[in-house]
Amino acid sequence: MKKLDLNPRNGLTSEVLDPDLSFEREFTGSSYKSLNQPAGLSGLEEEEYIEIILLQRMYIQAQQGHIEELEGELRKHDNPHTPSSKKRREKTDRNREKEETEEKKEEETEEEKVAETEDEGERFPGKSKGSNGGGISIPDPDEVNHHTLDEDGLEEIDTREKTVIDLPEKPIQVMKHIIHIYENEQGEKVEPEMDLPEGVYGKRFQAFVTLLRGTCGASHEKIAEVVQGIRPDLSFSPTTSLNITDNISKQLEGERQRILEKVKQNKFVHMDETPLRIDGANG
Repeated sequence: MKKLDLNPRNGLTSEVLDPDLSFEREFTGSSYKSLNQPAGLSGLEEEEYIEIILLQRMYIQAQQGHIEELEGELRKHDNPHTPSSKKRREKTDRNREKEETEEKKEEETEEEKVAETEDEGERFPGKSKGSNGGGISIPDPDEVNHHTLDEDGLEEIDTREKTVIDLPEKPIQVMKHIIHIYENEQGEKVEPEMDLPEGVYGKRFQAFVTLLRGTCGASHEKIAEVVQGIRPDLSFSPTTSLNITDNISKQLEGERQRILEKVKQNKFVHMDETPLRIDGANG
């Protein structure tokens, strides 16, 4: 009996170890029609039978290794110590509907992104997403500046306009009011009527500080930093911010009480769990 060469032919050794390839596919195009057809194996020699057996054994070993890897991955997500968030869940009708809805939303989002990219050149700067308007609304200018050249040899042929929305160089202005005093025929002193605050801080400035505190929730220390950042030469402390907001609160106390009385008289009130005191007791 001649010595058999047990190495598989046709270079199948490396390919058969791939678990994604079936054993039957290894023989596509070879001299064997199919391993499932006994008639095709009847005329084979002994060494060819041995080669087929070796290939089968190698394929089974490769599949066994792949199965062990999959079992190891499953054990990571299905053991007593696995968090509930990582455990495998069986798909229910509700989960399937949720997945379909999420996939549909993702597709719609992708379509919207494509549409926005196509229309980006036509969109007005500042136009909000989904807006049907033609762009931002620009108010009439408070000031018009002309930029000219006085050089010789130049002839003006046209103009172009550019509107800019910006803050003034000094948003916080210090204005000195000189009040002229007069004396009438009866010897009484007369002054012009003015709408000036009692202190040095104007009404708009006081409203600005109050909005920073009430609407933005900024601390008095942060408010002082903002004010001094805008106007470094202005001495403004957290105590000053506290005094301004406290004064505004006292001035609005009457309006606040009127609103509370109106709320108490309503049959239904929408509010959070904070209790509303009625006659000294929690409502």
